[in-house]
Amino acid sequence: MGLKRKKRGEDRKTEGKKSKQDTISYQHYTNERYGFSLKVPSNLKMAPPPTNGDGVRFYSEDFEVTAYGNHTNIISENETIETYYNEDLNSIPVNIAYKRLTANWYVLSYEQNGLITYKKFFFGNEVANTIIMTYPASEQSKYGNSVTHIIESFRSSAY
Repeated sequence: MGLKRKKRGEDRKTEGKKSKQDTISYQHYTNERYGFSLKVPSNLKMAPPPTNGDGVRFYSEDFEVTAYGNHTNIISENETIETYYNEDLNSIPVNIAYKRLTANWYVLSYEQNGLITYKKFFFGNEVANTIIMTYPASEQSKYGNSVTHIIESFRSSAY
């Protein structure tokens, strides 16, 4: 009996408390041309879309999400995910904090000029999808959960 009372009291203490992530609302975006979709924080503004309809950019004062699609095997024949991965690795002039290559996607994360860049690239036989997020390194604790949520919500049309 005493244990139940304590348990109920503990429940009351945590009742009504929400994590920072629970208080963020998200808006859903689907790209009509390339078929990918994602959810971004509702407080981000959407930039005017490019006329070719290949992507979208959402932004605030210090956080940016860019997502776009493109066709594969148009620059050179027999492109592979390694083609794109190595091209990206060679274009980044700083140490890469995190990188992971799989059969159909890769991730690169690095800090440059005080900004963290997180890029995830999805490779398919006909199309590729890319999502890039940037934010100040000093705001990692503020944006880390949102980055995770956005990446987990991303649905690629590449495969």
